[in-house]
Amino acid sequence: MSRRLGWPKQLLKIGEEYILNRVVDAALKSDLDNVTLVLGPCRDEIQAILGERLSASRLRVVHNPDYRRGQSQSLLHGLQATRSGFRACMFILADQPLLDSATINLLIEHFYRSHLGICVPRCRGQRQNPAIFSLAYYDRLMRITGDTGARGIIAAHSEDVLCVDVERPDIFRDVDTPEDLDRVAALFQKSRQTEHESREDHQDDHT
Repeated sequence: MSRRLGWPKQLLKIGEEYILNRVVDAALKSDLDNVTLVLGPCRDEIQAILGERLSASRLRVVHNPDYRRGQSQSLLHGLQATRSGFRACMFILADQPLLDSATINLLIEHFYRSHLGICVPRCRGQRQNPAIFSLAYYDRLMRITGDTGARGIIAAHSEDVLCVDVERPDIFRDVDTPEDLDRVAALFQKSRQTEHESREDHQDDHT
């Protein structure tokens, strides 16, 4: 509900693109078989900004009318929409606009190479999002409540958690306050500048 921000964060922009669209694009460019987008408040306005993404065959949009009851309800509605067809699911936050498809794919690859039921990224010793859960956890996920997401399940089953080290803390930055938005925007601009300089250096090497 973006209480701390005072405005629907999904309708804010980083650079020239909406925060939500950056996350959806990362998901659609990844190796995920299916992408379910769960919308709560302002769903009509938010859905309108998706544009041609709505025609993507892998994207499904569902509504969470219980969003006032906390983050858990978005998780439940997303899982209800997909649990019958998939043996694992990844929960991605809509306010991590610097998350990229390469990181999503890295988690998928490590998850399927392991025998563990949960997979999370770890950066500088701290667990981050997004998280993958196997089918074995679906029933427990369906019973969570409140605004804590699935952290309790991860904590209770640490022996079944695969942590994948990722050395880029910027991609896990989320947006909850105006200050967060400023920091993420600055990181985005810095990344764009680095990419531009890298391309110029590459061109000079071949001149």
